[in-house]
Amino acid sequence: MLGVKTIVRLGSTGSVREDIDIGDIIIAEGASYYIGGTIGMYTGSSIAYAATSDLELTYLLYTKLRERFGRVYRGIVFSSDSFYAENKEFVNRVRELSILSLEMECATLNTVGRLRNIKTACVLVVSDNLVKGSTMLDQLQKLSDRFRSVAEVILEVLYSYNSE
Repeated sequence: MLGVKTIVRLGSTGSVREDIDIGDIIIAEGASYYIGGTIGMYTGSSIAYAATSDLELTYLLYTKLRERFGRVYRGIVFSSDSFYAENKEFVNRVRELSILSLEMECATLNTVGRLRNIKTACVLVVSDNLVKGSTMLDQLQKLSDRFRSVAEVILEVLYSYNSE
């Protein structure tokens, strides 16, 4: 696997909670997903694999991001392989399950990481709120600045984490 030992995903996500706004940061402790698809190719279609991030790396990122930004959410996200296909009923259902947001890569990254002994973490910046109907188009500069600031913290953590 080319020597990769640690991967941190920095990406966008759509919040399914009213109190999580554009520009807010979510640390995914794990990701729910539809059984099958890419993950099914790795695990077998009848196994619901626990797509969890590396605990130590995730905690370090959470701690440093909270120090820098204050408000940081952590919890379960939902990974989907479809663009904007979620309807209102689906959004309400994942909210009932205490899922924070919808995105596309965390479940696959975490699963492949666990299977290949690669430490993974997912840091997400909220780009839209699916409950309020607000989108990043309203706040592109704010979102761009937030991504840059979050990336700086991730690099600091990775440097210290991989130096140990």
